Amino acid sequence: MLTNLYFFHWPSDLGGADTRLKELIQLFSSNKNYKLYCIPNDNFRLKEQHHVDFLKKNNVEILTWESLPEKTHGYAIAFCNFRIFTEKWRLEKIKSIGLKFLWSNDMMWVTNEELAVIENNLVDAHLYTSQFHQFTLEKKYPKLKDVKNSFIIPNYFHLENYKTKKIKKKYPNKFVVGKLSRADFGKFSENFPLFYEKMPIKNPLFRVMGVDKKILEKYSWHSFENQKWELLPENSENSIDFLSQLDLYVFNANHNYTENQTRAMVEALLCGVPAIAPNYGNFPNIIWHGKNGFIYDSIEECYEYIKLLSSNKALLKFMKTNSEIFAKQIWCNKELQTLEWESIFKNL
Repeated sequence: MLTNLYFFHWPSDLGGADTRLKELIQLFSSNKNYKLYCIPNDNFRLKEQHHVDFLKKNNVEILTWESLPEKTHGYAIAFCNFRIFTEKWRLEKIKSIGLKFLWSNDMMWVTNEELAVIENNLVDAHLYTSQFHQFTLEKKYPKLKDVKNSFIIPNYFHLENYKTKKIKKKYPNKFVVGKLSRADFGKFSENFPLFYEKMPIKNPLFRVMGVDKKILEKYSWHSFENQKWELLPENSENSIDFLSQLDLYVFNANHNYTENQTRAMVEALLCGVPAIAPNYGNFPNIIWHGKNGFIYDSIEECYEYIKLLSSNKALLKFMKTNSEIFAKQIWCNKELQTLEWESIFKNL
């Protein structure tokens, strides 16, 4: 008998939870033991043909909340769909039709509604994406330690999406540094423009995707009108194509923002782009210092590593190769990811 997986979430090409869903669907769609369903919060999502085509291509049956069966079996899976908690009828529906509910909050905070549901044992499995994720949330919210079924299931990246392909460099005479994110104030440091422009690089280009009008207004004190900058709106380029144009991925965010498993950074590594990030959070578990990038303790160290990589072609090539190889070995392990999910299902 097939195992039913109901994803109460809708895919998109931006955002950690949404892209995580897409690649997890690709994992399960290649396994004949599973029947997949996808249920958006709002029916207008069904008009998004790009995502509908993706789901159909991966043999996912699209349902609405109204068309859910009265009774079924299997597992309901949701990533960061907080409306399941704020609109209580949604979780009541999931439980009433006979599904076991697996919840993953990829963020580094928990909502009051979410915590109340967890405390009332209405979540059958609470999923974390890393040990750091679990440790940090349980420290902030001690009641999470009482959850009966807590599991760590790392992000999965579908290898076929990152197969090496020759991409012609648009800027062969530039050293391209950048990052990819949502257009969110938390994703940019207070000194964002100066953080990049002070990098000791000859002939640099700073490419950043995830910039909107509000972000530009915040940094209106700075002029981006020079050949050093290319600021792009969200989703203006395919993320893999964008990342493949970088020579170096340098993390930048507000000092109050804590990242867990930064999908864009891992995607960059999968594209053969070394990464540089501060020595906090989960970055030391993503970057192998001196092999596929650098972890720094001060801004001076950060700039030293950037200068080293931008001026040493042999070292940069070494790290580019390592970045791709290590990332694919760690993050694209289809067999291990499948076993980890099957272990969770068997323990419920």
